[in-house]
Amino acid sequence: MARTKTSGSKPQTQSAPVLDALVVEYNQRKVAIRRVADYPAILIAIKRSVRALAQVATEDIVIKCNTLPELEGEYVDISEDAWPDLVFRSYLKKVVVEVDTPVPKPVSLAPSNARAHRSNLQEARISLPSFSVTLSSFSGEEFYVSVRADTSIRTLRKFLARKCHGCEERYNISYDGSRTHDHETMGHLGIEEGDRIDWMYELVGGKPVIYLSPPESGPSIDATVELSLSASWSLSALYPINPDSTRVNSSYGQHTIWTVRAGPDGVLYDKATEAEVSYLYWEATTNPPHPISPPASPRSTPTLAEFDPSRAQLSARDSVLLPVDKVPAYLDRALTALTLHTEARTSFITYWLPSLLKHEYVALRFVPQLEYDQAARLIVTPEPDVVTRVFMVFRGVDEKEMFEWAPAIGRSGENVAFWGDVVGIDANVALNPSLFRVLEWGGMEVFTR
Repeated sequence: MARTKTSGSKPQTQSAPVLDALVVEYNQRKVAIRRVADYPAILIAIKRSVRALAQVATEDIVIKCNTLPELEGEYVDISEDAWPDLVFRSYLKKVVVEVDTPVPKPVSLAPSNARAHRSNLQEARISLPSFSVTLSSFSGEEFYVSVRADTSIRTLRKFLARKCHGCEERYNISYDGSRTHDHETMGHLGIEEGDRIDWMYELVGGKPVIYLSPPESGPSIDATVELSLSASWSLSALYPINPDSTRVNSSYGQHTIWTVRAGPDGVLYDKATEAEVSYLYWEATTNPPHPISPPASPRSTPTLAEFDPSRAQLSARDSVLLPVDKVPAYLDRALTALTLHTEARTSFITYWLPSLLKHEYVALRFVPQLEYDQAARLIVTPEPDVVTRVFMVFRGVDEKEMFEWAPAIGRSGENVAFWGDVVGIDANVALNPSLFRVLEWGGMEVFTR
């Protein structure tokens, strides 16, 4: 006999449905992420989950859907205001992400010599048509500009300096694989409508200096110090300067050697110049980066990572971020943990302080020594007991970017001793005065638009 429901039965309660993860699609790739009502947080989650979006500005990411009941099948942008109301709707199973990169109208660039010979050239200039070219950086940033045959390379450099807020002299412009010069014009170089002109901002490996410290109780040591740079950068300054060194186009090449006598007090006598110095100094500027190509065949063992100065970067995953007024004290603690002595710490901080103070917030990291060695090989003969090389990379961070740097902000509160593990330093050996020790420090500011 079938059971009948009596009036005394307890009503059954229904639990709220559990929504599936949200599927995000970008360029035909799909990834499932957790639903989050906070719009900035969901953008961060999308960038973390989709590698192709990692370097895209957050404000350029657009979220769309085509499942709104009243507009089903039609893609609609989801605004920040509407997101909290829609994210937990059962009909929002998938969203599509696009990058909002509208093509700007070409910027018109007047010739840099507009004032010269104006009366003689006025008639000729009227007949010179304008045309559009693309200024393309090696990092992928592009500007569309309108030029004429008499627009000079100097004019393009001035434009980039205004647009990107950098130092005009450090913008390198090349066309068809060759570096250009200020006086050359579009017509002289054969540049035509639609052509691409490559540019890069020259980064500087600032004041790497090398200290040699023989055992305190021992005799002086006659040593040679040989420095060889990778193709990513070239020597721009040296001290002491070997008389045999030749400077061509602001470069000393990628190799130099010093022959010195190092005293127990750390004073170096340079035999080529007969100068007494506290350290050996070098500086380098970056060259246009080469295209990144995959290995010819799969490798069975992992390859050693290499620091590429021409592509130097840092992120929330490997850095700390601090207000600029906290940076000097943080650096003093970190450099102490990295075994820099008092003079080295003071020189390091005071050298970089003017550059740091240009920013409200600063992100910084120290490069692992094994990676740095691939970019700047240092050979000291006789071989030291220990070589310590400390190289910092930093950049300014705008306040509007802060939420993207949350991990770096949190890391800034950790004990600075972790940098010793990152760089790869044995403090007990590096600080042992009975050993022949070599210490080098340097750094580089990474510029972003």
